[in-house]
Amino acid sequence: MESNNILLLFDQFIDQYPNDESCLKHLFYEKWEKGFHCIRCNRKKYCGGVKKYDRRCTACGYVQSPTANTLFHKVKFSLQKAFYIVYSVASQPYGIHSTDLSKSLQLRQKTVWHFIQKVKLAMEPFLHADKLNGAVEINLYPITVKNYKDQRKPSLEKKTILMAMEKKEGKINRIQGIYTDKIDKSTLTNFIQHYIDDDAVFSMDLIYQNHTKSDFSYEYIVEDEIENYFPSHADDLTPAINHWLRNIPGKNKILQKYLFEYCYRYNHHRSIEDPFQILLKRMMQRDSTIQDQFSP
Repeated sequence: MESNNILLLFDQFIDQYPNDESCLKHLFYEKWEKGFHCIRCNRKKYCGGVKKYDRRCTACGYVQSPTANTLFHKVKFSLQKAFYIVYSVASQPYGIHSTDLSKSLQLRQKTVWHFIQKVKLAMEPFLHADKLNGAVEINLYPITVKNYKDQRKPSLEKKTILMAMEKKEGKINRIQGIYTDKIDKSTLTNFIQHYIDDDAVFSMDLIYQNHTKSDFSYEYIVEDEIENYFPSHADDLTPAINHWLRNIPGKNKILQKYLFEYCYRYNHHRSIEDPFQILLKRMMQRDSTIQDQFSP
């Protein structure tokens, strides 16, 4: 069933990007739409490079390709196939298996899996626009994941997610969340700084109400309350998150990547923009050398 969907997607995709050059041309215009600047010396004057879509800085001589400093940098297979993987991930609301894509694209499963991890890196909240603003509610959510220490009989393990919800007209508009095994003031402080806008007004029930980041006093947080509080309101996202993470191994880093993906998909599911084009732009904006902003 999944394979039939892939063939249908390919028929739609191939019309827009029939070859590698069409993909490179797209990256060329996307990267330098607002003008060229050298990533080495920051000058703005350039000339053509050896290759068709390269640009060479006239001040320092540094040559940039359209893929340099993006998540498409040093991709060792066809750029058209890389675009197609991004397209498939963006188009499938519940994700897509690397095994199905590897058969369709005639690539090794491990190669496809590694590139999908790059796509998921673009889903992580690294832009200022990803920060929640307006009225934001912070809560703790219990989830259940599988522990695969015993491969024959995986056990269920309870973990905790720290989740922030941006409210609009009484409903959840956007979310950001992290898995954490340590709920304390430091974790909460880092979470607020990374994922909530400075002008947001946020609350954490039973702890401290309606303050902006600038005047929030962390000394008022009682750690016992943080550890023991779980919400029970109508907006509880626990069932949906548990469903998304139901077969994910309970390792911290893997769990966090899938949680970021869940938040990204939730935040964009109402968007009128093409999800593929949104993800392509983020692949271009995310420098492959940048480390994760927040490691739980």
